[in-house]
Amino acid sequence: MALFKNFVEPGRLAIGRYGCVTDKAVIVVDIVDLNRVVVVVPAASKRVLIPIKRLQMTDYKVELARGASVEDVEAALKDNDIVSEWKKTSWGKRTTAFYAKRALTDLERFKVVRAQKYVDTQI
Repeated sequence: MALFKNFVEPGRLAIGRYGCVTDKAVIVVDIVDLNRVVVVVPAASKRVLIPIKRLQMTDYKVELARGASVEDVEAALKDNDIVSEWKKTSWGKRTTAFYAKRALTDLERFKVVRAQKYVDTQI
């Protein structure tokens, strides 16, 4: 039984860890060399050359040919909808919650603290 399953291959969903794709879902389209890949950022509809070290591979994959165009990737994502499947995982939920908490204003943070103090007194 193989221990490693998340190989770098065309169609693999990955999460950016640095640079312009930080915490964004990307799809690997082409492998340039041992260290770099071309990915498509579905949110921005653009191709980016990025080092593999700056990506974190997920378990999700769509069937894509090597060097697929942005339109092919978007069509495959509409059929499979793997980005929303990833967002249902604990990793995706944690990332979504982090950015929701980060986007709170000062007043909203104050309301959260007050609500938490109220809940603590009720227990």
